[in-house]
Amino acid sequence: MKKLFLLFALFFLLSFISIAQDSSAYADYYGKYKMPEGMDVPEVTIMWQDSSLNIGSDMGIAKMDKLGEDSFHMDYQDGAIKFLRDSSTHKVNGLIIYIQGMEINATREEDIEQNGTSWIRKEPFDKIFLN
Repeated sequence: MKKLFLLFALFFLLSFISIAQDSSAYADYYGKYKMPEGMDVPEVTIMWQDSSLNIGSDMGIAKMDKLGEDSFHMDYQDGAIKFLRDSSTHKVNGLIIYIQGMEINATREEDIEQNGTSWIRKEPFDKIFLN
């Protein structure tokens, strides 16, 4: 009986560890991205929700599945997303959404960090309080 309980506890613990690894693996992408003028939505947010990476806007949320390095399939309209990185810092600074034959470029506005189920703005202290 003790062995069965320990086996169950180990399995339960390992399932939590794998979830944490999955969400942290995509932390580079989390943030708000400003869409070009004239689009139906002013910004999109990349976030971890319901155990998967998602893109959200005022129009709703779509699940994203990894295709390759910095590229993802998007459930909505069978689209694709490619993240862009700064050539010197290698930080994500934008994205391109490929949908219905269009390429939509968006620039990163701010980082966000997931803390449980809430989001935290990651901006320098002086930018928030001294402006």
